[in-house]
Amino acid sequence: MLSFYLETAKKYVKNATGTEADHLVLIVASIFYEYRVSEEEMGKAFNALTPFFVQEAMINGATTD
Repeated sequence: MLSFYLETAKKYVKNATGTEADHLVLIVASIFYEYRVSEEEMGKAFNALTPFFVQEAMINGATTD
């Protein structure tokens, strides 16, 4: 079952940043595991990660130019 969370997290991070940054994949997978049912807290957890996604996307954009 954990592999499902990891694969879903990889897709989520790839769509959000353009890369599969391992640290973000693990954080997102742990949030998916912790909040198995959609809840307000899951939304808050992902909102708290927004700066990390923006930073990763900016780093990825800078390296691909």
